[in-house]
Amino acid sequence: MELLQQHFGPVSDVAYIVGFGSPAYFNKCFHEYYGYPPGEVKLRNLPEDQDASEPERMYARVKEVPVNRKKVNRKVPLIMAAVVMAILTITIIFFNGTHRDSKYLSIVVLPFKNLSNDTENQYIADGLMEDILNNLYHISKLSVKSRTTSEHYRGTTLTSREIAHEIKVRNVLEGSIRRQDNKMRFSIQLIDARRDKHLWSANYDRGLNDILGIQGEIALQVANKLNAVISDNEAKQISELPTKNSEAYNYYLKGRFLLHRSINEQRTDIDKEGLMGSLQYFEKAIAANANFAEAYAGMAQAWFDLSAWGFLPTKEGFLKAKELSLKAIEIDPDCAEAHTAKGAFHAWGDRNFEVARKEFLTDGDDDTS
Repeated sequence: MELLQQHFGPVSDVAYIVGFGSPAYFNKCFHEYYGYPPGEVKLRNLPEDQDASEPERMYARVKEVPVNRKKVNRKVPLIMAAVVMAILTITIIFFNGTHRDSKYLSIVVLPFKNLSNDTENQYIADGLMEDILNNLYHISKLSVKSRTTSEHYRGTTLTSREIAHEIKVRNVLEGSIRRQDNKMRFSIQLIDARRDKHLWSANYDRGLNDILGIQGEIALQVANKLNAVISDNEAKQISELPTKNSEAYNYYLKGRFLLHRSINEQRTDIDKEGLMGSLQYFEKAIAANANFAEAYAGMAQAWFDLSAWGFLPTKEGFLKAKELSLKAIEIDPDCAEAHTAKGAFHAWGDRNFEVARKEFLTDGDDDTS
């Protein structure tokens, strides 16, 4: 009221100053409190000798509605406005910060490129990519796209920004490998795809027999660059190695490469030769390290697929899968690949396999979950 009486400015400006975001709502509240709209304040306070139009004089002589007027401190409107603006600013910052953080922690690890002259080195690139992705899974503050999603962008011509937009992630991890004899160079790039900005890049030079542990190191660097909080347990899981035997690990990578290529969902058939080849490499990995849980799990998956697709008798492949997956779980109860293989034969409900299914479900294993 005092601001209007002092002709401080238009009603809309006064409404804003005292904390109203809507002049219309200010008019409503003002009218309810004083009994007339704020636009009449000037007319009701016209001196008798001041020139005014006839309508203005008519308004000026209107009998005022009795109201309970309170003396207002001139500082109050400004204080109220400051408080309202502060609250709005804090709310906006909090909301945007939370929203931005949830998006900022999403990531996809794209298939790594083999830049070596020998195309057979692709198994190393794929193995490194998958192990980094699996390590990132351990970090609860990160939302990591699956390997099957990443596979859709193998050899794509899309930019990182276009890929990120399609699958709704903020960050993209790219990588490549170069091999010269027994020397390896791993190149890694972490990209904020929304802004098309490099957040971090690094080169790692290793010997072929010295690549164990590099996956966890890279995963921790990625989490650090994204400011993702990592618990002690998560850091421990990432630092743990599936095997300390570099020869066993190399055979395992070759076996896993053939296994994934043989059952790739983009194929129209299943590659029997690839599955049999993966078994041979998994067996070599186990020969080099008898307690290599992931190698047993890989064999279990390959045996299951051979029978599931009719390349072997049902009983033979399924029972082998059961035996090997249980062995892997015995070695490492947290081996995800082993639980996947075990779950596969427990979940298989096709009537064509019901007889074999009953055999291995009653063969000393009461777990039907």
